[in-house]
Amino acid sequence: MVTIFFDPSVFMWGHVGPQAKLVHDAEYYAALVELCVTGVLYAAVVVRLALQVTFIDKSLRFFLT
Repeated sequence: MVTIFFDPSVFMWGHVGPQAKLVHDAEYYAALVELCVTGVLYAAVVVRLALQVTFIDKSLRFFLT
């Protein structure tokens, strides 16, 4: 059993009980996975947009010459 409480002095949630470390670790690794997935998606979007700009730039040069 885990008791979850909110500590307004530090504005954070806390866990107390025999399974508290498990809950804390699960939250930590879930946030870490979410951060990694978000970073990979942002990188993919940036690369995709960079490649699109290159292709658009080449096609504009073709039409302008």
